[in-house]
Amino acid sequence: MTGIRLIQDSEGAVDIAIESGTMAVGETMRQEEYLVLMSHKGEWKEWPTIGVGIADMVGDEDLRYWKREIIDNMARVGIKISKVEYKNGNLKIQP
Repeated sequence: MTGIRLIQDSEGAVDIAIESGTMAVGETMRQEEYLVLMSHKGEWKEWPTIGVGIADMVGDEDLRYWKREIIDNMARVGIKISKVEYKNGNLKIQP
């Protein structure tokens, strides 16, 4: 995803920081990962094929599908993932 990215806090509020008279830019990688994981395909008008829909993983036993889906979707937005693990109900994504 390219363009201007605004950073949201944990409650969803956007705070625009001004430093030296210009808008400050911060790290948005975690926010982008969250959005890709949580959204479903078709939710983004600009990128209709992006979205993992991770909530649908609950109760599904085909973990290979979900791992592949996560890696493929992250790659399409420019985030490189080397490993995805799901153990004891915890999802771990390693860049």
